[in-house]
Amino acid sequence: MHGKAKSTINENDGSASTDTARDEIVERKGLFTVYNRSFSQEPSIRVIEGRSGGVTAHPVVLNLRTKSVAVITGKMCLKLKELEDAQSMADSYGITLSFVNTRMSTACYEIPTEVNILTLREDLENESGVLRVTLDMVDRIRRPH
Repeated sequence: MHGKAKSTINENDGSASTDTARDEIVERKGLFTVYNRSFSQEPSIRVIEGRSGGVTAHPVVLNLRTKSVAVITGKMCLKLKELEDAQSMADSYGITLSFVNTRMSTACYEIPTEVNILTLREDLENESGVLRVTLDMVDRIRRPH
């Protein structure tokens, strides 16, 4: 990270446009723009204030096998042993229950801003009632021909 970059909202919701050169852009993922710059030291979703107001910055992960990047959206799903625990899990971790799939014993949640997503994921993976934690990511965007 090279000092503090000023940011402004651009035409893509969920992306940040900085005062840096265009060669700082790694790639675009749907509504997101991935920059070759970190806005924080912690893997969390943050609101960055710019000249035109706030813009949401999302963490990005790198797939070491394919060398492709993915944007963490701030949503996650938990495969639970007991689906009745879905709301109590949300209350315990300060996350918002947004959807329950009874057939698949899966509950989906919204992760609040400023929460370290990797720490939260690790804590949930260590819960005895959680079978699997899946972070929602934008990784493959299909464009019509």
